[in-house]
Amino acid sequence: MIKAQLKNLIKTIHLVKEAGFSLLVFSIAISLFQGILPIFSMLLVQKMLNIITTDIKIFTH
Repeated sequence: MIKAQLKNLIKTIHLVKEAGFSLLVFSIAISLFQGILPIFSMLLVQKMLNIITTDIKIFTH
């Protein structure tokens, strides 16, 4: 009886460990994505501004 309960407890602990690990990986992936996204959007904005400024230079010359 107690052995079976201990086995179940160990199984539960392993499941929680696995779930916790996958959640950790998932949260790391999300934070990386959130870290990359602003950088990407900033680069995109800079590219757009460069295009606009070169267009303005072409029109003014």
